[in-house]
Amino acid sequence: GALPGEQLRLPVRVYDNPGFAAMRVSLEYDPALLTPVEVVAGPILSSGELTCQLEQKNCEVLWYDTQDMEQDGILFYIVFQVSPSAQLGTEASVTLSSAYGDICQADHTDISFTTEPGTISIQEIRSGDLYEDGQINVHDILLMQHYLTGLEELSGRQLAAADLDDDGTVSMKDIVRLAQILLGINESPDGLAMQSEDSITISVSDGVFDSDGYVEVPVVLSGCSGIAGLRLQLDYDSNQMELIEVRAVSELLEETLCTNLSDPSRTSTWITWYDALDQDLNGPMFILRFRLSTTSFSGITPVSVKCGVGDICTAALKEPSIQTGYGIIHTADYPYQVQPVDIVVNSHTDSASLQGTLICGENLQGTQATLFMAAYRNGRLETVWDTPVTLKNGKSFTMEGQLPTDTTMQLFILSNDGYQPLCPKVYP
Repeated sequence: GALPGEQLRLPVRVYDNPGFAAMRVSLEYDPALLTPVEVVAGPILSSGELTCQLEQKNCEVLWYDTQDMEQDGILFYIVFQVSPSAQLGTEASVTLSSAYGDICQADHTDISFTTEPGTISIQEIRSGDLYEDGQINVHDILLMQHYLTGLEELSGRQLAAADLDDDGTVSMKDIVRLAQILLGINESPDGLAMQSEDSITISVSDGVFDSDGYVEVPVVLSGCSGIAGLRLQLDYDSNQMELIEVRAVSELLEETLCTNLSDPSRTSTWITWYDALDQDLNGPMFILRFRLSTTSFSGITPVSVKCGVGDICTAALKEPSIQTGYGIIHTADYPYQVQPVDIVVNSHTDSASLQGTLICGENLQGTQATLFMAAYRNGRLETVWDTPVTLKNGKSFTMEGQLPTDTTMQLFILSNDGYQPLCPKVYP
């Protein structure tokens, strides 16, 4: 379906494909309702040459390759612009045709296909019907979760259908409400209010790589009297380690757990889970299993979870206050349990400022310590800055002081464990 003035992509599919290496087809449509914009190759036409000629009343599509393509699936998409003056309730037919000799195999054997017309319904958006089959069913909630987990994209029309709470965005609140609709929970969301206005903490525990280069790290929730929707983004150094599994701790979480680990092209890692009613999820929720990507890694590295507006909600579609924290992963032979990340050095004439974030092991959380920045010239100590800190994962710090010309900088820490360099790196 489409709205007046909207663009949509109509797929052209092939079934029971005997194989062909060249194809010329014509698509006809009502130019008063539809205007072709472009033709885009589908997944099964990833090779070969695809060209088209867009006319007012029809569209000619030509494709050829050096060998037969024998897959079933989407050949190409034709993008149409629906006329702004099209009337709601109108149906626009799109027909596909080819003449004898227009489709052949690589050995020049002619192929004949039976064609079926397609129909574009010009209709209003039905709230909740993302799948656009005229119903609200499991297809819709699956498609919404795939979108929220970064596995699928939604069109503008689908995004409008997915925004069940009419706040202008698609979030976990919408998938929780859709789950309630599918289960026949017609009570107003306000009637499903949680027990109290929670302040929830989501943290990542420490992990140690074993001799085979694997580590399991729990993601833990606390302070929760009940939530119904959860969406987390995981942040870690993918150059050092690979996340190979996200395992739910309980069967309740496992039922609707979804991740985008199956997408090798992902730029972010997402976890989503939902229910129609609030659930008590205090304690470990997920186990993250990593594999070390390089044998040369020795040290500690942060793992964190992030969530934004609408990523955690209750069955009443309320958003509790959220705090998230860093965890660390380290190799067993690394002697230090504190390390700075995201270091930024701003140098000025004879002075500088140093900014960064601290990560540290669970055993050091809350420990009082002092940071020292030492400036060296030709191996000799020139000057020292210091600042007191309370060790905490994600703790930001700023240090300022004199920095004579031609000196280099290194960070140290003084704590109950002694005096040690935070990391081997010397900052220019």
